[in-house]
Amino acid sequence: MSDLLSWSLSILAFAAIVVLTAVAATAIAGDPARGRRRCPRCWHELPPLGPDAGAHDSAHRLCGECGHIAPDERSTTRTRRAPVRAAIAILAVVTIILALRERFMIQGPWAPAPTGVIVLVVPHIDGDAAQSALNELRQRLLRGTLSAEQVAQLVEMAVASTDVAPGSHEWERKYARLAGGLLSSIPRDDPLRERFLEIAPRIDVAFLSSAAGRARVLALDLECWWPDAVEATALVTSADTHRWMARFSPGGRSGALMIEVPDGLDPTKPLEIEIKVRPLGAQDDDAWRTFPVAQAPVPESLGRQPSEPDATPVDSAELRALVASVFSSQRGLMVWSDGTPRAGLRFSEGVAAGDEFARVLFGLRVEVCEDGVPRRTSRIWWFGGTDSWPVRWLFPIEDQAALARLHAQDPSQDARWSLRISGDATLADYARPTVAEHPDRTKFLYWSGSVELPLSVMRTDQPSPQRRWLLIDDARTPADPIGKDQP
Repeated sequence: MSDLLSWSLSILAFAAIVVLTAVAATAIAGDPARGRRRCPRCWHELPPLGPDAGAHDSAHRLCGECGHIAPDERSTTRTRRAPVRAAIAILAVVTIILALRERFMIQGPWAPAPTGVIVLVVPHIDGDAAQSALNELRQRLLRGTLSAEQVAQLVEMAVASTDVAPGSHEWERKYARLAGGLLSSIPRDDPLRERFLEIAPRIDVAFLSSAAGRARVLALDLECWWPDAVEATALVTSADTHRWMARFSPGGRSGALMIEVPDGLDPTKPLEIEIKVRPLGAQDDDAWRTFPVAQAPVPESLGRQPSEPDATPVDSAELRALVASVFSSQRGLMVWSDGTPRAGLRFSEGVAAGDEFARVLFGLRVEVCEDGVPRRTSRIWWFGGTDSWPVRWLFPIEDQAALARLHAQDPSQDARWSLRISGDATLADYARPTVAEHPDRTKFLYWSGSVELPLSVMRTDQPSPQRRWLLIDDARTPADPIGKDQP
C-alpha cells in the first residue's frame, strides 16, 4: 500500500469515526418537543389543544397524516429518538476502530503517516522506542515497502543528521538501529552504501596497566557504522616515533586491537591515532577518507622505571594439570589452508573458574614447536576464579612457512610437533584486576611453571576467517609475520 493511499484511508477512517459518533450522539439525544404536539408514530405535528378540549377527547390526538391516535396526551410531547440509527452508528464506529487496532495499537501511532512526513518529524523528536517514528521507518524498510527514493531519503537522514552529530553517542542511541537496517537492506553493490563512510568512527582507547610497571597494553577499537565491504587502517604514533599500523574489518571476528607499548613514553605527549577508510577494491589513493587525528593520553605510570611484581609465583602439580587441561587434545591447533593468521589455538580458560583459583593470575606464553623449535607463539592472560573475565591476547608471532608445511604434511608426522606452555610474569601482570573490578586487594599469585604437551592438529582446506583487526606494522617486533587476533 502506497503512502498516499494509506494516509488517505486513515484520514477517511478518522472522518468516518467523527461523523458516525455525531450521528449516534444526535440519535440518542433526540429531538425534544419544545411545546409542540406530535404524532408518536410518524412525528407529524398535531394542532394545539383548544381551550374546550377534554382530557379524554381522542379527536385531538388523531394524526391527520397517518391516522394514528396517540394513547394519551403525554405521548404527543415525547422526545423523538432514533435508537436503531444510534446502534448502527455505534456498531460502525466499533468496526472501524477494530480495523485500525493493528495499525495504531500494534504497529504504533505512526503507522498511517507517510514516510515523508515521518522523516520531517524525526529530527524534532527524541528516542527510538518500540512505537516511535524511527521504529516505524525501520519496519517499513525491513518489509521492503519503501521506494528507492525513500531509501535514499533515509540514508540522507541518518548520514547527515542535523539534530545530533553523526557517530556520537547521541546519534548512536537515536539512529544506529536505522543505519543497521539500511545497511542490511541496501544491495551490496549499491553505491548508496558508501555514504555511510562519511560517518566518523568512535575510537575507544584504554591502557591495560601492568601493576609491576614493566610494560602495558593499549586496547584500541572502533565503533563504526560502515558497510562490510571496506578496508580501513588505524595508525598509532607516539612522540618518540614508535609506530603501529593495523588493518580493520568492520564485519570481522574477535575484539579490540591489543598493542604492547614500551616503557618510558612521555606522558606529556599523547599518542596520535589516525583512521582511514575506503571501499574494498578501490585502487585510487584519493578514495581514502581520512578522519581527524584522535589523541590518547599516556598514563603517568608509563614514564616511570619498572618495578618488581608484588604477585607471588606459584607452581604445583595441580596447577600444571589445570593448565594442561586448558590446552587438552580435544582442542589443539587449527591450521587453515591459507590466510593470516595461518593457525588458531583452541583452548578453554573456563576450567580455571573454580574458587581455588580465585587469586591466581594466568599469563601464558604458548609456543607451537617443531622438533623443539618455536614456530608460533601466543601470549595470553586471564584472571582465574569465579570472578574471571574474558581471556585477552597479543598478536601471535607465526612462522608462515613452517605452518604451511604443517598443513601439508602427513598426519603421521604430527608427533614431531608439541605445545609448550610457560608462565610469564609480565603477561600475568596484565591479568591483574583493578580496584574497581576486584575490591579485595589481597596479594595475588601467578603461575610460574611450564608444561609441554603433544600437539593435536586439526586441518581444514578453508582459508582463515576474517578477523576484526590485523596488525600489519609493529615497530617494536621482529620482521616475523604477525597474525591477527587469533591466539
